[in-house]
Amino acid sequence: MTLIIGKRCLNGVILAADRRELRGLEPKEQCKINYINFEANSAKASALLAGAGVAAFWDEVAWSMEQYLITEADQKSKTFLDIVSGISSGATNLSTRYQRGGMDERLGCVVAGLNNLNSGKAKLYYFAGAGFSETQFICLGSGDAYALPLADVLLNTKDITTDEAIAFLPLIFLMVERVNVSVAGGPDIFIVKDDNEQPVCIEKENIDESRTRVSYLIKKLPDVIGQVTNTYKS
Repeated sequence: MTLIIGKRCLNGVILAADRRELRGLEPKEQCKINYINFEANSAKASALLAGAGVAAFWDEVAWSMEQYLITEADQKSKTFLDIVSGISSGATNLSTRYQRGGMDERLGCVVAGLNNLNSGKAKLYYFAGAGFSETQFICLGSGDAYALPLADVLLNTKDITTDEAIAFLPLIFLMVERVNVSVAGGPDIFIVKDDNEQPVCIEKENIDESRTRVSYLIKKLPDVIGQVTNTYKS
């Protein structure tokens, strides 16, 4: 019941997620991106965590990651890769347990943070099954098959900036909402910019305004396509 999109841009990482969550039979809205402040190697740092799968799975993954960051990261971690390595085994074990329990929905999560914890380039890592890998672009969750064709065209380029990528996100999420009712709301959008230790959350008012403009453009899209087709025929 999720769509998560992550992208490493020219100047940082963007991470976005819809807000619809199903617990029992009652759909609710909440932010699916966890923002955690922690200390590691005597440095104050932050990380973003987002996951796809049943709510119980993601609750456990988020809790285990937070506990590692708060209780163990300081002694063991000098880079964000150390952090990712430290939390990967717990995420993998939980994923394996839920899959063995018969869960059909694909489970996975992404994390974002600065390479040197409070400085350096922003990094994006993906956990699924056994182990983890750094990624430049990812669509994750039940809405990924619907989002991927459009997101790949609009976002998956080497020279896109975080501001340019953010401008496309409301369109992608709105188009997915039209064909997959399990994805809705938001999206919540966070940015981890290179050498900026505090991730930035895009204001809800700005996202709502973008959704309104994009909704209007989507309604006009058939007319635009029709004009292009008629011009081609003539």
